[in-house]
Amino acid sequence: MTGFPDRNDSYYKPFYRDIVLFNQELSSKIYINDRHLVLTDDRSVSNSMNFLYGDIWIRDVAPVITTRLVKFVYNPDYLPLLDSNYLNRRFSNWLKSNKFKVIYSDIILDGGNFSWNKKDAIVVTSRIITDNKRLTKEKIISELKLKLDIDKVIIIPIEQGDRLAHTDGMIKFIDEKRLFISDFQGDETFRKKVEEIILIQIPDAEFIIMPSFYTEDDQYDNEILSAKGLYINILETDNVFYFPQFGLKQDKKVLDFVKKYLTKQVIPISVDKLSTMGGATNCLTWYCPPEFIPIKFNKNRF
Repeated sequence: MTGFPDRNDSYYKPFYRDIVLFNQELSSKIYINDRHLVLTDDRSVSNSMNFLYGDIWIRDVAPVITTRLVKFVYNPDYLPLLDSNYLNRRFSNWLKSNKFKVIYSDIILDGGNFSWNKKDAIVVTSRIITDNKRLTKEKIISELKLKLDIDKVIIIPIEQGDRLAHTDGMIKFIDEKRLFISDFQGDETFRKKVEEIILIQIPDAEFIIMPSFYTEDDQYDNEILSAKGLYINILETDNVFYFPQFGLKQDKKVLDFVKKYLTKQVIPISVDKLSTMGGATNCLTWYCPPEFIPIKFNKNRF
């Protein structure tokens, strides 16, 4: 699933054509058992749900998924409260109107700041502590374990300069023990610190260093770092990985690299222009497995 802004939204207006092209490519390459739906009221857009969500970064507002579908509060410090409240309300209303069986939590947590090892552990950054100052660290961890039905909550530090503080730009689990970890543009000290924290609770974790070729060229927002060249921001479904391509000469090299470690099909998707706003394929999408999808959607994944 993807989201669209209002056509007249001044922030996104320079990228509207790029948003359309991204959605067209995703639809044309979608795996046979996946389904692409779009939250927009623009009837000219293929797969339109005739519902205007109002933003493209759908990952952060959507429920996170373990063995449950859990909706946290979307209230990031990088967005004005009025905007985040509006988007949170819009998406929650859409979930309720379509009868999704969702567990709700009062914890503030972006979907991009959530990485599950597909078994018993999640990784979040320390932003979850500062975003929920009214709660103790112990209470936050207890709530996460209860709502998500997991045993381990791993809290890693925030990469310097990262206003979003999301884990989906830092790590990507392949299975319960193996994970890609960013090379953090050569910051080996920081990478090893992240690895050490994860190893405390997953002692047999295996790290595969994901090369990045970050460039801040054409960064759109002065406060939000570009994600161009950060290949770790991957969308995964039950059968496929949708892998970001940035129009860089290193695209094919990194694509070939990740294929060596993945058994699922890997489908390249261009996010060249959109990545300059701060995200890639995972940020721009929400995947909901069939077991959580209401009957009205015929159990298709999206």
